[in-house]
Amino acid sequence: MSTWDWIQRIVLLIVTGCYAVSDVRTGKVRNQWILAGVAAGLLLTIPKLTIFAFGSALAGGAASLFIGYVLWKLHAFKAGDAKMFWVVGVFAGIQKCLLHIVVIILTGGVLALILMLVWGIFGKRMKRLGSYFYGMALRHRPEVYEPEENDNHRFAFGIAVFAGEVVLLLLQFIGVLSF
Repeated sequence: MSTWDWIQRIVLLIVTGCYAVSDVRTGKVRNQWILAGVAAGLLLTIPKLTIFAFGSALAGGAASLFIGYVLWKLHAFKAGDAKMFWVVGVFAGIQKCLLHIVVIILTGGVLALILMLVWGIFGKRMKRLGSYFYGMALRHRPEVYEPEENDNHRFAFGIAVFAGEVVLLLLQFIGVLSF
């Protein structure tokens, strides 16, 4: 991996780290931060001096935003979470955006599982989730999974985005992944 690729990865970690902090503090990532991340990702393709790099960044951003949009429409997470995928896709490019999204989602799932165990709500959540799926099976139609009233155990997805990028960087650093 070239020096410039490492610079891009470090900038992506800084950007997603800022998103995580904002998401934890305020429960959202402002659109200005998202647009700044997209602009940074696109600007960092310029030194590669190829139209392919810029096109790959645009296509990766579009594909990732589309995946995020679909997940938002399915009520899997909030609109800001979908927009964070957009930024990651711009940095990753079209060839790697799906890998980044899968690792982010898996990392988020593991973190959420750990938090449920730490908070002592794992059994309660699994019982509620089982009832949710059972109800959908009985009615033969999908329904939105709404949080319980007064549920103060919120998981900021910005943490999953940052942690997923850290995991990818570590896997690349130790040689498990090469790109």
